[in-house]
Amino acid sequence: MSAAPSEAFTLTGDDPAAGRERRWAPPFFHETVLLAGVVLYAARYWLYWDRFVEGTMDEAIWIPLAMKWNDATIFAQDPFVPVVLPFFPVAYTWLMASMLTLWPDPGTVLLLSSSALLAIYAAGVYWLARLIVEHRLAALLIAFVSLRVNVDLSGTGWGIYLGNAMPRAFLFAATPWIGGLFIQRVRSAARLAWVGVALGVVGNLHPLSALHLYLLMTGAILLTEGPDTRLSRWSSFTGGLAVGILPYLLQWAQVRDVTPLRMEILRFRADVQSFPQWDVIIRHLLSSYLPPCLIAAVGWRCLRSPQDRDRAEASIRLALVAVTCTALGPLLAWLVPRLFAVHLLRMSGYVFLLCLLLSGFVVRELLRRGTGMMTAAGYGLAVVLFLTAGGGRIGEMVQWATGTSSKTMTALGADVGAREGGETDKQAFLDLCRWARSQTDRDALFLAPPKRFASFRIYAERALFVTFKDGAVTVFSGRSAEDWYERYREAARLYQAFQPDAVIALSQRHGIGYVVQESTRRAVDLPVVYENHRYRVYRVPAPERA
Repeated sequence: MSAAPSEAFTLTGDDPAAGRERRWAPPFFHETVLLAGVVLYAARYWLYWDRFVEGTMDEAIWIPLAMKWNDATIFAQDPFVPVVLPFFPVAYTWLMASMLTLWPDPGTVLLLSSSALLAIYAAGVYWLARLIVEHRLAALLIAFVSLRVNVDLSGTGWGIYLGNAMPRAFLFAATPWIGGLFIQRVRSAARLAWVGVALGVVGNLHPLSALHLYLLMTGAILLTEGPDTRLSRWSSFTGGLAVGILPYLLQWAQVRDVTPLRMEILRFRADVQSFPQWDVIIRHLLSSYLPPCLIAAVGWRCLRSPQDRDRAEASIRLALVAVTCTALGPLLAWLVPRLFAVHLLRMSGYVFLLCLLLSGFVVRELLRRGTGMMTAAGYGLAVVLFLTAGGGRIGEMVQWATGTSSKTMTALGADVGAREGGETDKQAFLDLCRWARSQTDRDALFLAPPKRFASFRIYAERALFVTFKDGAVTVFSGRSAEDWYERYREAARLYQAFQPDAVIALSQRHGIGYVVQESTRRAVDLPVVYENHRYRVYRVPAPERA
């Protein structure tokens, strides 16, 4: 009697008990197909995006921290960079600084790192889906659907966006891997400690996202049967996390700032994120998560073994905790004003991931039926999940097919659009930055229109008095938040009227040497040292010594 063929020789990857091995496939066939899919998906961005770091991107204020890490002589007079650097996770700053050493262009660094993160995430989803549904082809299709994490699914900022490499994206990329380890080890206190260590190590890049995963898994531990061991498992997991995240805990202990944050500043800086409109949130959540949630419910009817049920129940426990934390999000801003409500609302992204994994049972069931119609239905279901995952995707395709969309790329490239809210004339902005970098002292301090211009630091390598994005300091330091709020209001008032006496007074009070004005505004009686068709720069005289 011949031995049963191994899983490596099956296209579907069914477990031997299913008895439905298909034709031969090379080793690592599904993994190779997944890698090729990720490369093709990311290649659209490599070909289309101009790699300009907009001032509206979070990285516009984080990259200067890495630049300061590499060169201590820059941003010496900057009111933001030296203040935030001691608070910000050293692991992320060091990682980005190392990459900037290898690739000096920040846009390339962001595109390269985000592409790698998306590949890591997709590979993790594939591994986790295989762990849960035990079917390679179904896991491969689910992994392809997971690429839609490149789109802000629920409007809460949960995702890995190509061209962006925010600190939380590193945690999102690690989520399926850590989640799989947790599901495998949830009933063993000793093994859970290592899961906690892994979460803590990655959490040094973005402690808040690590806290989210910790809450998620703590809730699942409490919901897991075996009350006599819950405390020991939770203690082991928590202890492992504390060991892994110890470097950031020590960093925070050295510079901790528990100054209360005034609600006025919080509302000014992030009113939408702190107190989101519930109708908008619900609309985003329903349009993004309803399809996979409904299919996941059907997936419960496709469980075929006690092992299936155990893995599905573990996923459901995690999803229930995520739903609970999402619902509590709006309360967070009142309990801990320094954190935004949207932070907990981001946990809805875990609901999407877990429901997507459970929908793999439906895909598996269709593929296992063996008939051509059922196999086509399995592929079709994956396509439906991909198209509906971001909400409005089908609408985008209809607009493109009927010619009513202004986008020039194909339907599958619809999310590679121009970034909104950025520089309207990038060449003029870059010309200004090149002049500032070559014609001014390294310790020069600039004042520019405060609502944007955050990327001026990156391209000019010069200090900037204030931008709206600098308000991110509210998360780290209440004292620094007060300083930022006062600086921003001063600058905003100045640019409303832009009177020469007020420009001189503010500049001399804060040591500002250069003031940028849009060329469309009326010029004032101050020395102009640079001008292009978009911007002009005034040189402010130093105060006279008594």
